Amino acid sequence: MESSVDSLQKMWNRGWEVCQTNMERDIVSLWKTDKGFQIKLLRPNELKLIPNGSVLFDVFGKPHVVGTDKIDLDTRFGFTAFGIKIQEKK
Repeated sequence: MESSVDSLQKMWNRGWEVCQTNMERDIVSLWKTDKGFQIKLLRPNELKLIPNGSVLFDVFGKPHVVGTDKIDLDTRFGFTAFGIKIQEKK
């Protein structure tokens, strides 16, 4: 029979694995463009929430207007090639 300490240790390990996976996803979701700024890449379900008229940037740093320009939902590692510009701290 498993002790409560062993059970808690397994639960903690599973929680840490999930936390690590989420951190890795967040790190992957930041993309440095050729234009010298970073964008937070969006997942397809997040992209659908962005209102028309909003400006997103592709991985090359080119701006795209939601609802006007073609923005596809192709993904790599769960992220689209479009995101929100991140202001870098100076």
